[in-house]
Amino acid sequence: MRILTSGKSAPAIFVLSWTLRIALVLFTQAYRSPVNPVETVLVAKSLAAGQGFSNPYGCVTGATAHLAPVYPFILSIIYRLFPSGSSGEFASYVFSATVISLAYALLPWLAIKLRLDPRIGANAGFIGAAVPLFFWVEVESDWEAPLSTLLLTVALGKTSELFEGVTIRRAVGIGLLWGVVLLTAPTFLLVFAGFILVWMWQGRRNPMGVLRAGAALCLAAFLLITPWTIRNYLRFHEFILIRGNAGMQLHMSFNPLARATCDEGDISGAFLDQPHTTQRACLEYVRFGEVAMNERYQRQAVEWIRANPRRTVDLVGEHFMAFWLMEVPSPIKTVASEALTFFALMGFWVCFRKHRFAFLMLAIILLTYPLIYYVSVFDPRYRYPLHPITLLLASVFFTAMAQKFWRRPGAASVF
Repeated sequence: MRILTSGKSAPAIFVLSWTLRIALVLFTQAYRSPVNPVETVLVAKSLAAGQGFSNPYGCVTGATAHLAPVYPFILSIIYRLFPSGSSGEFASYVFSATVISLAYALLPWLAIKLRLDPRIGANAGFIGAAVPLFFWVEVESDWEAPLSTLLLTVALGKTSELFEGVTIRRAVGIGLLWGVVLLTAPTFLLVFAGFILVWMWQGRRNPMGVLRAGAALCLAAFLLITPWTIRNYLRFHEFILIRGNAGMQLHMSFNPLARATCDEGDISGAFLDQPHTTQRACLEYVRFGEVAMNERYQRQAVEWIRANPRRTVDLVGEHFMAFWLMEVPSPIKTVASEALTFFALMGFWVCFRKHRFAFLMLAIILLTYPLIYYVSVFDPRYRYPLHPITLLLASVFFTAMAQKFWRRPGAASVF
């Protein structure tokens, strides 16, 4: 089955993805349900109310560094423009659907940047658009996963240009892009570092040129981050690069009741002493402050890890399995997710054999991005930014199999 040419596929992918997701939002009427009072939503509402970047829990705790700033600020703009209940939620659903549809529409472009046949990207984009496997992660406004996914797709494509030849101007532009990425999702810091190290190693025959461009790239990224870091220091009198919730996250992941996933932790009671769970813990944040509470959580987690090394190793293994198996509440979707991961792994092998540049670029992400989530308790939204990449790799495998068995030059399959 032939697909649309790459020039026409991107708009078609976007329209299909956006229309389907908005139709499902209207059908389920999820935007009429009460807003899930998670940290991102609460901070966005504080911003919209003129109370600053603050109050991420169930009580007034004041200024916070719990979150990266970009997505809460965007969500606060939506709440200012559409302040009345379900209209604001519907607008946020439309925003998320638009963002993720753009990510799917960019897959043909990304395939070109990775030196793959653009039809591979188009196949992946159409499958992602037509099969909303993780629909609620894609459209709900609770977290920044859709925006992180789009930004990672763009950053991957633009960063690949570094390996084609670099100018200071290009390096600065890519650095600024990564600054935005990190201010949205600091967990991509390891990915950014991985790209820089591999690129500099690849360009080691021209050390001065690579060092100058690398310095310009890193300086641009961190200059964009610096105002937020300064804000954190002025507010908390501590060096907090972007966000400062590591202690809480570590304690949620390693305690006597800890489980592999957030859903399991909710059931086991692993989060009962967290400020977003109980009013008592929230009031402790008011009394002692966010920095002191995160330091306390970190001490408790480290003490538990030292006292329970075997269980700690088991939890890390469970986090690893949860991340790659991507279990979700629906058994059918879980099977589909696991199958997609398997086919993506096969596509990764095909890239190793036939598309070495794509293999290199994708290997950097697949090796570095999950590292922090092997430590952290797992939630499907953590894995979601890799979804377009898994679709792309699965499409590499399916296309290779189609070309092998059909033996029709130039043929590509959407299956």
